[in-house]
Amino acid sequence: MRRGLLRLAPVSVSQVQKAAAKAVTGMEGFCSNVMRTVDFQPTNVSARDNGAMGFPWKANRGALNGFNSAHGGALAILADAFTRIHMNAANPGAEVSSVSFEISYLNAVQEGEECTCVTRLVSDSKTGLHHMEYSFEDKKGKKVFSRGIHVLSCSQ
Repeated sequence: MRRGLLRLAPVSVSQVQKAAAKAVTGMEGFCSNVMRTVDFQPTNVSARDNGAMGFPWKANRGALNGFNSAHGGALAILADAFTRIHMNAANPGAEVSSVSFEISYLNAVQEGEECTCVTRLVSDSKTGLHHMEYSFEDKKGKKVFSRGIHVLSCSQ
C-alpha cells in the first residue's frame, strides 16, 4: 500500500504541549529518560515568533559529561525529540522518520543552566520532506549553545 505525503498545518502551543506529554509518558527508553533527567515539562512549552516553539529544560547532573557541561549526545537526543514533537503536533498520527540530522556545538551548557530548545519549520515540501531548524539558547535567548537542521519525512 502506498502512503500519502503530508503538508504541515500551523500548530498551536496546546497541540505541541499535548504531543510533548504523549512523548514523555508514552515512550520508554533512553530518549524519555533524558527528557526526565533535564526536568523537561510539556506544560512549559511556549510559542515563539514565526511559528517557532520553545522547549525549556535544565542541564542537570545525569545529562552531563566529565567536564560538568551537557553531554553532546544528550543535546542531540533532545534536539531529535523536540523537533519530532513539533512535527507530530502538526500531523497527529503521521509516521515521522529522520532523513538527516546535523548539529553544531558552539558553547558549553554548564551544570544548572536553564536552556530552551527553539524549533522552527523552515520548509515544507510537496515531497513530504520537512526541514526543521533548532537552536539551544540560554533563558534570555542571547547565547546560542548549539544549533542545527533536522530533515524529517512525514507520511500517512
